[in-house]
Amino acid sequence: MSKYNEKPKRNKPKILTKYDQFVVPRLRDIPVWVREGATDEEIAKRLNIHIWTLGDYRRKHPKFAEALERPTKWETHVYPRFLKLLLIKEAADEYNSVPR
Repeated sequence: MSKYNEKPKRNKPKILTKYDQFVVPRLRDIPVWVREGATDEEIAKRLNIHIWTLGDYRRKHPKFAEALERPTKWETHVYPRFLKLLLIKEAADEYNSVPR
């Protein structure tokens, strides 16, 4: 059979997965939910997927895993307090350096 006798291949329509249907359109919302303090279970409910599916997607899709990243304790508790103490120390140093 020659090359010209073969039928042309048709492009099949892409079958949307649950990830494409439910998660991809909401990828911008997920970091907001994480900042609001939503748990993985709550996020899974909002995305209409099971919690186990959320874990699978986290492992398979790097963009989804990045959207679900939570700030560390250092970023939420330690560093802001550290900055506050530094500001207080600087203010005290300025106050003490003013001649009386």
